[in-house]
Amino acid sequence: MTNTVTIYPTILTTTKEALAREIELAKAHFQTVQIDVADGILVENTTLTLEEILEVLDAHKDLEYDFHLMVRDYSAALATLSHSKLKIRYALIHHSAAPLPSLFVDNTFSFRLGLVANPDDTIETISHIYSLNIIPAIQIMTVYPGAQGRPFESKSLNLIDQLHECHYKGDIILDGAINDQTLHTILQRPHHPTIVGPGSYFSKSQNATEY
Repeated sequence: MTNTVTIYPTILTTTKEALAREIELAKAHFQTVQIDVADGILVENTTLTLEEILEVLDAHKDLEYDFHLMVRDYSAALATLSHSKLKIRYALIHHSAAPLPSLFVDNTFSFRLGLVANPDDTIETISHIYSLNIIPAIQIMTVYPGAQGRPFESKSLNLIDQLHECHYKGDIILDGAINDQTLHTILQRPHHPTIVGPGSYFSKSQNATEY
């Protein structure tokens, strides 16, 4: 597993104006961003709808996107993304939404499908359901998902070690309460993620180059 860690921002917004502002801030410094989509069902909070998000992003086709789908109806979300003209790398689906294992085996989309683990999940449990070697990305939540600003859950870092023990070769993405202090904690671990995504730390920053 590489020790190189890539940083990209994660964006969670409730208005088109805020989304457009954060995209403009991101594109000056990053080539890839993650967009959070929350339905108020799988998690208690809501963002803009996926359709509203895509309307804003249509003016920013120069970026590459990952979509973090905090939604119960992931099938509808994937269908909506499949009609987009954006450059989409990953659509990340929560393990708690119970996606069928065959979805990852028979992926017919132009983008790749990843799996999201919450702080209380274990890789052992997930690996009994899914063949990890065919999943190109696993996102580990370092907060309980749904809203930005929640406390960092250091126990989630154990899942990185568990993936290493399984010889997982895909991308390991950390999302939730990523800032200068928690990043230091992350990098002190024996095994590192491949990607970390600051959310509110990015959106509240006055200078994105401070990463």
